[in-house]
Amino acid sequence: MDDVNLAFLKLKNHIYYDSSNLKLREEIASFEQSAEFKDKLSLLTKNINKFDINSDYWNELFNGISSFSFLKKISLDKINNYGVISNTTESKNIKTETNEFIRMPIELHICSMIWSIKVGYTLEKKCI
Repeated sequence: MDDVNLAFLKLKNHIYYDSSNLKLREEIASFEQSAEFKDKLSLLTKNINKFDINSDYWNELFNGISSFSFLKKISLDKINNYGVISNTTESKNIKTETNEFIRMPIELHICSMIWSIKVGYTLEKKCI
């Protein structure tokens, strides 16, 4: 259980200082405030220790993975030529930029953090 608790705290710390995914901040806060918080961490620990990729637990978590786009920037090719602030433009070409985010259960974010703690640093050392 220590690895799971440590990973959750590191995840929370990382997201606290990262302002790019506010939705994940909200999900972590809801996860931590839920009445089943400790039970969910215990269940995660149990399923990590007896890992079976075909178990209903992991299938349910993996089926909860999706993604979403968040608008980053909107720009127009050309603005109006009237020298007046207006809601209309002559251009029909609107360019947008988006950020893509993964939406997955917090338990999988915790697993990701455990992997980073246990394995990720060794890969980083090899790359440096």
